[in-house]
Amino acid sequence: MTTLVRTEGSITQIEPDLFAKGRLLFIDALKRLRTTDGQTITTTVVGSSSSDCGYRDRGCLSEGVGVVFAKLTSFVQLTSSKVIVIDSNLNCLRLVDRNSLKISYYVGHCETYPGGYYDGSGTNARFKKPLYVIIDQVKQNNLIVADSGNNALRTVDSQTKQVGTLVKLDKLKSPSSMTQDVLTGDIFVSGSNVIWRFEYANQKLVYLTGKYSDGFQDGPFDTAKFDAIFGMLKIADDKLLIADQGNKRLRLLDLNTTFVSSICTGNDETLNGNLKICRLTMPASLVVINKTLYIGTNGWIRQLQGLCLCLCPCSHTLKVNVQVHVWC
Repeated sequence: MTTLVRTEGSITQIEPDLFAKGRLLFIDALKRLRTTDGQTITTTVVGSSSSDCGYRDRGCLSEGVGVVFAKLTSFVQLTSSKVIVIDSNLNCLRLVDRNSLKISYYVGHCETYPGGYYDGSGTNARFKKPLYVIIDQVKQNNLIVADSGNNALRTVDSQTKQVGTLVKLDKLKSPSSMTQDVLTGDIFVSGSNVIWRFEYANQKLVYLTGKYSDGFQDGPFDTAKFDAIFGMLKIADDKLLIADQGNKRLRLLDLNTTFVSSICTGNDETLNGNLKICRLTMPASLVVINKTLYIGTNGWIRQLQGLCLCLCPCSHTLKVNVQVHVWC
C-alpha cells in the first residue's frame, strides 16, 4: 500500500480547496485545518495537533493568529478565503481568514461549558455541541448546523449572522452529519445511528432507517443497523452513501427499493483492490470530485473510482471490480 497522503487522525470533513485549486482541504485529528495536493505536500492552514483545551483555556477562546481549537468537526467555505469551522467543544462557529490566517468568533458564544440553546444574532446565539455544517442549497445565504446537544437543526444567515431553528425534536437524537438533495432541498441527517429525511418544502422530519443503538445489519430500511455514522453523501437521485465508522465500511442506501447494502466488506484494512477485499479504517467523510469518490478515514485519504457518482439517474450499475486505493 502506498500512503503518500498520511494524516495524524480522523478526517471528519474533506472538500476541494477553493483557496488553492487542485488541492483538498480537510480536518485532521479534530485539531487542524490542512490542505494537500494528494501526492507529497500536506500543509497546515490553522490549528495545532498539540492543543489541549482545558476549562476556560484562553488559548482556545481567544481570537487572532496562532489560535488553537478545542475540537474541529466540520467546515464550509463561504468564499475562497473565508472558511466557517465548527469548534464543537466550544459550542460555537468560528471564522478562518485564509489570507491573514486570523481566527475570529462567528456565531455562538465560545465557551468550554456548558453551551445552551438560544436563537439570536452572532455571539448572542447559543449552541450545544454542534457537529456539522452545510450550505443551504435552497437559501444559499444560509448555513444549516447539526446542533447535536439540542437535538436540532439550526440555521445561520451568513450575511446577518442571525441564528434560527429549522427543526428541534427529541427524536432527532444527537444529529451528527448531513447531506442535502440539491434538487428538492430535502436534508438527510443522521443521529444516534438513525437516518432521517427532513422534507424542506413540508418542514417535516421523516424516519428512513436505523435503530437507536450500535449494530450492523444490511437489508430493508426497517431492519438495517449502523454504528457511528459521520459522513453522508447524496450520489444519485435514489442513492445515499453513508460512512459507517464503527462497521468500517461504506453503506449504500437505495431510496427506491428501501434497501441497505455494504461497500468494502473485506477483513484487511491494509489491502487495496476491489469491493470484495477492501476495508476502511473508520471512514468519516466523503466527497466526489470529477466522478471519483474521496474517503477520509482514520489515518489517510482513500479514493474509489468507477462508481456511478452523479446527481442524475445512473446509466450503469455498481460493479464488483471497482478499485479502492490510497490517493497517490
